[in-house]
Amino acid sequence: MKKMIYTGIPRHFEEKRKHFATRGFDLISVPLIQIIPRKFDLPDCEWVLLTSQSPLEFLSDDFLQNKKIAVIGKETAMAVNREVHFISTHANKIDFVQSFSDFKPTGICFYPKSNLADDYIEKNLPNVLSAVVYENSLPENALEQLTFQLTQNQVKHLYFSSPSTFQRFMSLNLGIDHLHFYTDGTTTLDYINTF
Repeated sequence: MKKMIYTGIPRHFEEKRKHFATRGFDLISVPLIQIIPRKFDLPDCEWVLLTSQSPLEFLSDDFLQNKKIAVIGKETAMAVNREVHFISTHANKIDFVQSFSDFKPTGICFYPKSNLADDYIEKNLPNVLSAVVYENSLPENALEQLTFQLTQNQVKHLYFSSPSTFQRFMSLNLGIDHLHFYTDGTTTLDYINTF
């Protein structure tokens, strides 16, 4: 089996390990993101916009109870334990904004996001309130673990679960020559292809 580095958050590792084992890969967990909650105020709103599963950890069932939920893709929709009222056709922000606009939602929309998220949604959709609900930081020893796997173990395959995991990888300046990148969704793949 070929070795592949999994760079996502640990809670999804086992599921991804099984998935990639069927494709001939032995997954090694080297998380490049650590999710740390931030204090934020919950707004009065009709909609909650989710471009990631991570904000669900910080939104109570009571808050979500009477809200309409809009998500960026099927994986995020599956993580929501309630009715989802809108799923974008393609799992990327541009399509999400366009198709959600065409859907013609009414009322205030709340967009919970990480400190690494851009402001594309707020700039391109009306009536959006956003809040940074979690910090996306580099775990302790991640750089040393990643360097070891790439140099000593000569792992050439990396799996990125989100644009932020790839963004973090690129910020470490380890180089990308002779490496092979894998993703599940088009949003992350499109982001990687810009480099």
